[in-house]
Amino acid sequence: MANARVRDGLGAKNMPILRVTAAGAASGFGGLDMMLGILVAAVGVVLAAGAWAVHIQATKKAAASESWPIAHGTITANEIEHRREKSSNQNIHHDAYYIRVTYAYQALGQELTGGKIAFGFNNRFTSRHLAEQRLAPYGVGAQVQVRYNPDKPAEAVLETKHPHVIMPIVFTFAGVVAVIVGGFFIYLNP
Repeated sequence: MANARVRDGLGAKNMPILRVTAAGAASGFGGLDMMLGILVAAVGVVLAAGAWAVHIQATKKAAASESWPIAHGTITANEIEHRREKSSNQNIHHDAYYIRVTYAYQALGQELTGGKIAFGFNNRFTSRHLAEQRLAPYGVGAQVQVRYNPDKPAEAVLETKHPHVIMPIVFTFAGVVAVIVGGFFIYLNP
């Protein structure tokens, strides 16, 4: 039974039938399940690797910004944008609140504007209250300390704290699930 294959043919009334023997019981798509498995597994690896690459880059930037020069700045605008978003299954809607700030500062004789609060900072919140709390220190007219990159003064940030590690962990979990599902499809290929 180890070399059993899927065979098709015509049955009664010339209707197509698919006969599946023991080894091919779960498969019937030939190389399609192999290609699908490889694709799903590759997406999983890219998801996990991409999330960690972004996290590592944000962590390095946050660490570097701790030693950047400080300029005095002023918050010139802030906003909370409300969006009604659909979940992945498109049946459930939920509210999302995005915060934005704009600040003006002077660095190396240049008048500049920035909008980054922190590297790796998630500006999306699930409640208006949480968004308002996060935005509270950055009211229009507030005086802030702006850390700017001395090599690229237009690159600036208000906070130097390191990003949370939760998102790379979530994406790694999703990536592992995708690799397992992909591996299952590959395993099913006779």
